Amino acid sequence: MGERVGIALVSYGSREVAMADAFLSSQKYDVELYIADRLRNVYNAKHSKEHAVIPALDNHDVTAFFAKY
Repeated sequence: MGERVGIALVSYGSREVAMADAFLSSQKYDVELYIADRLRNVYNAKHSKEHAVIPALDNHDVTAFFAKY
């Protein structure tokens, strides 16, 4: 596999699941997803390296989640 990359993704719904799936399908990169979800999404929770549910997707809370990585 290729170079390892971490991707921060803020997920509001199903479009971001499609994005996550596309990122994970990369043959060029070894992708690690860090996802902040508005609602708990089973796909995102299963396939992300780190996952958090942040119902309001407040900028402060989202930034604090990603700052850990």
